[in-house]
Amino acid sequence: MAYEGHLYLLHDQLGIQLQIKDYCQGQKAALISSISEEEEKFLEEELKKKKQGPYFIGLVYRYNTGNWQWYDIGNVPEKQYWKPGEEHNTRKGLCAGIQNECLTPLKCWVVMECFKPGRGICKQKPVAKWMT
Repeated sequence: MAYEGHLYLLHDQLGIQLQIKDYCQGQKAALISSISEEEEKFLEEELKKKKQGPYFIGLVYRYNTGNWQWYDIGNVPEKQYWKPGEEHNTRKGLCAGIQNECLTPLKCWVVMECFKPGRGICKQKPVAKWMT
């Protein structure tokens, strides 16, 4: 899927978060992070078409700092789109994902266990040679 100058892949094969991250890197992409409000809306609409979920994003709970942080850049998200109550589920080994059957727009992030199989969202910039 294409949106706002990026390509997205909803990776439906089950894997733990680290496997999904590695898969994305193998595709010259990254597990999605730093999600804007418009991008979140786009992804929520795309995920509604899926029968299974949720889908890992690149957000992990850092037990040592007590914060949810993007795994690749290490900072706390400026905007967060948690389903009510989910962000308070904090312990080691937790990651975040976007729920596929979300009923409230911009409130679709859920807690996922990093080491339990799930699906994921890869994001990449378009390859220049494909654009000419």
